[in-house]
Amino acid sequence: MPSEYDTWMRRHCDEADDHIASPEEIQALLDYMNGSTTADEAAIKYTETVVKSSDHELVYIWALLHDVTQEFPQTHEDIIELLKAIQKLPSIAHNDKIMSWKDLPDFHFNLREYTDGLRYAASQDQYLDATRHFINTSAFIARANHHHVIDLGATFGLLSCSEAFETDHGDEKKKQALFLLEAMQYLLLSGPEICQESETDKYAGPLLEKCREGVAISRWTFWQQRLSDMANDDMMDEDARAVAKQALNTMVQVAAGTG
Repeated sequence: MPSEYDTWMRRHCDEADDHIASPEEIQALLDYMNGSTTADEAAIKYTETVVKSSDHELVYIWALLHDVTQEFPQTHEDIIELLKAIQKLPSIAHNDKIMSWKDLPDFHFNLREYTDGLRYAASQDQYLDATRHFINTSAFIARANHHHVIDLGATFGLLSCSEAFETDHGDEKKKQALFLLEAMQYLLLSGPEICQESETDKYAGPLLEKCREGVAISRWTFWQQRLSDMANDDMMDEDARAVAKQALNTMVQVAAGTG
């Protein structure tokens, strides 16, 4: 009997355009998601087409992983293990140069571009699951950052927190809410890393700078105060308010060195 992943993948491939992973890559990923192979075995199979053909673009294998993580948050830990296994693969000749898998070439750029596209789609309500996909993708990046698979994840998180807590978006309530939902994923799943990043003034927003004109305050504390205020605001529904409380608890634990 086909699994949930089999059914989704078949529908996904039918709806996709020409930029899609090869049948071998799709099957390798499905075997892994269905528990038939280990991360090390899947890494070899999933990258095999790229290894054998320098014409096969990396974007195909990365895009499929992005699509899976946005749809199935329960796969995040497994996909992170797969990425770790891919990073351990030997270097290959690709596009007339030696390519190392260690840095997951092109993965970071594509992921940021992908996330920005999802945020815009969610802000415009372009399709039914846009907001859910955006939050799931943000959660994946935050989790991968915590596992040190995506080094730029801390920068993504810092940008999100700056937009959520340090920037006044005026009447653009939907935009504000999306940045807030994104920032809370980073605080929950990558709290220590984001806290460390917050010790810099990189991407500091105008609300933080204005607050510091009158009082000395750490960026982390400022975020806590802002999130606490927002949790009592009408902009949050009950589900978001519950996530905000979890994020606040995590921030307290991180600040105390126990998170």
